[in-house]
Amino acid sequence: MFSASSIRIPSCKKIVQLSERIGCNLSREEVCQYQEVVASMLKDVDEIDALPEPSLPVKYPRTPGYRPTEEENVHRAWYWRTSITGAKEGILKGKRVALKDTIALAGVPMMAGSLLTEGYIPEFDATVTTRILDSGGEIIGKSTCEDWCYSDSSFTAARGPVLNPIDKTRTAGGSSSGSAVLVATGDVDMALGGDQGGSIRTPASCCGIVGLKPTHGLVPYTGILPIDFSLDHVGPMARKVYDCALLLEAIAGYDGGLDPRQPETVKGHQYTKELRASSLKGINIGILKEGFSQENSDSRVDALVKKSAFQLISVDAKVQEVSVPMHVKGKAITSVLGVHSVVDTMLRGGCKVLKKYSILDISSSSRLNDPPYAHYNTPHLPVLMSIPTVTTQFTYWKILSVQSYCHLKSAQLILMTLLSTYQVHDNKPSVCIKGLSHLFRHDSVAGTGYKGFYPTSWIDAIGRSLQSQPDDLPPTVKVINYYDLFLCFILILKIKSLNISNLQACWMLGEYLKHEYRNRYYAKAQNIARHLTADFEKTFEKFDVIAMPTLSFLPPKLPSSDLSIKEYITEALFDNRNVHTFNATGHPALSINASFIDDLPVGMMLVGKKFEENKLLKVAYAFEKLRDKIAAQ
Repeated sequence: MFSASSIRIPSCKKIVQLSERIGCNLSREEVCQYQEVVASMLKDVDEIDALPEPSLPVKYPRTPGYRPTEEENVHRAWYWRTSITGAKEGILKGKRVALKDTIALAGVPMMAGSLLTEGYIPEFDATVTTRILDSGGEIIGKSTCEDWCYSDSSFTAARGPVLNPIDKTRTAGGSSSGSAVLVATGDVDMALGGDQGGSIRTPASCCGIVGLKPTHGLVPYTGILPIDFSLDHVGPMARKVYDCALLLEAIAGYDGGLDPRQPETVKGHQYTKELRASSLKGINIGILKEGFSQENSDSRVDALVKKSAFQLISVDAKVQEVSVPMHVKGKAITSVLGVHSVVDTMLRGGCKVLKKYSILDISSSSRLNDPPYAHYNTPHLPVLMSIPTVTTQFTYWKILSVQSYCHLKSAQLILMTLLSTYQVHDNKPSVCIKGLSHLFRHDSVAGTGYKGFYPTSWIDAIGRSLQSQPDDLPPTVKVINYYDLFLCFILILKIKSLNISNLQACWMLGEYLKHEYRNRYYAKAQNIARHLTADFEKTFEKFDVIAMPTLSFLPPKLPSSDLSIKEYITEALFDNRNVHTFNATGHPALSINASFIDDLPVGMMLVGKKFEENKLLKVAYAFEKLRDKIAAQ
């Protein structure tokens, strides 16, 4: 009986295109032979497609909810409103919870801050979603996040900026911006955020709440949009330490092998029970020297955080300064990992190649001196990292509706600025560039070689969207072929409104580094990350917790809508160096409000030993009580 094949057999023309893509020259006879071989091998694909696919469970009924009106969403912190209840009893009974809009909630739209995936509806619940419902919590909605989660600020979400409830002219911090705001305003009791480079702790600091990035692997990431599995964390956000600990109790622990980052022995604790002791006797706290007096530090922030840490002496803690020189390299490490992963994990699926072109020298273009590019100065870069030229002919792919290709010289200058910004030097560590390249691969959202759960519906949605509506990407995320970085630059420069997403810039940089240098810098950054981790492990032999500012400055002002590309990237990726280190090392890190300066919150970050969140939360709880006592006097 006839049965249609689930996958098309590639034509001879397609075989030629594929061979050219990987640099092979085939004769006509070889093309036909390879087509026959490929066709025979596709039978295994048909066999797999005929089998039912296991998914994550959906245990509790729900309605799809609704998009909130402007009147009920004054800070733009809600993406979607729901009312989903789970077990009748549990430790979260009576608690209203919001999920960052990267966390799957079956039957409810998931936008991830991007127009590209607006309308996608997962058919599964993330493991943390199920655990919240199992614990008696009510999920009352999805919180807004930044466009593809790649911003430290809160102005990049496709539906508009998320406003800080303390001062609406200031950033709420990103990328878990909506979660922080909903907690700060009291719209929810607690929320979940995601953290690949400070995205829980930065908004927690900006909004004056508590945000915890747990130990890498303590909380399963199953069913959540990934960036880089070595950096991905999901964790609790709340107004008080107790509620943060309570939510961690509900979501921590082994996920039955669905998250391969977790050892089978990983388990959570009853964290709230360990908060009761009022004394910190026997606890050694280090004030990290390198976390202060940075290039962009506000001296008032430094002084306040140091004063706050030393106040813990009054509850019997021992406090002294400690130095970890490698800490200053943490941001470069995490940045290199993330940019590469943008390309691999997030942005590679569904690239549509239409036509091949050859670009001639256009360096004489009269428009190269036009604003906003005329003011760009060429930064000095080490000779080991070469800059692609535009005076040499090269091949690139024309994508969809792009018809005009110019401003390549300006694109080159912007790339040089990016390379300088990310310090991708042969003698300097660099890691978040490779991570974000990992999210949109041709093969899958999770790449290959991963033993965990793969969200195939999300993979299909990304592939279709990139082919059918690439203009819904933020300009800097425009579709690009694996071999061609400059097309993305061209697409950016072609856009009249300069509403540029830094994710696009990271994609471009990631593509350039991968094409010209393969995975060398990602590999080196991961190797150096182990060195960084070892340095902190040695420090934790003497200290239980280390302290520093979450951000070394006050929450920045939200930018105007009239931004150049460079200004957009600078505003979106402000230099919050302290938070990135602990995504690379995997240590648990918590931001708690130390106090206020000019009526703006200042976060103190406390970092603990791996899988010792109980001790970290205990220190944070003791500080919270002390802070509130002093404030009441």
